[in-house]
Amino acid sequence: MIRPVLTALAIVLALPAAAETRVPQNQADIALGFAPLVKDASPAVVNIYAKVVRQVQQRRRSPFMNDPFFDDFFRGFAKPQPRVENSLGSGVILSGDGIVVSNFHVVGMATEIRVVTSDRREYNARVILGDKASDLAILQ
Repeated sequence: MIRPVLTALAIVLALPAAAETRVPQNQADIALGFAPLVKDASPAVVNIYAKVVRQVQQRRRSPFMNDPFFDDFFRGFAKPQPRVENSLGSGVILSGDGIVVSNFHVVGMATEIRVVTSDRREYNARVILGDKASDLAILQ
């Protein structure tokens, strides 16, 4: 499964930036094109949904904050609420035991990670290795 992904990546990197664009003329041209590689590699591509829950400490900002009457009246009005951040990214399945490579900025600080395959199966995941400097993360 990894071979089609690596083959597609090698072809894309080898193509010159200003490559000639032409319409395939026969079945042999289509077989040499990029579409068959995409078709072979697409089952290995997954969507990744990540959720980060952070406690946000909010300061109460009120003109009456120092007044004892209003302080009692508005006590607990502006309690801190958790802030939820969602992110969406993609990844590539590397092995049959559920190893997926993705970007660190998508899943690095996530408290909940959901991986969805191209056939709509969903799995919970966790980061097993992450490198912020190279922006890579390995999930399982």
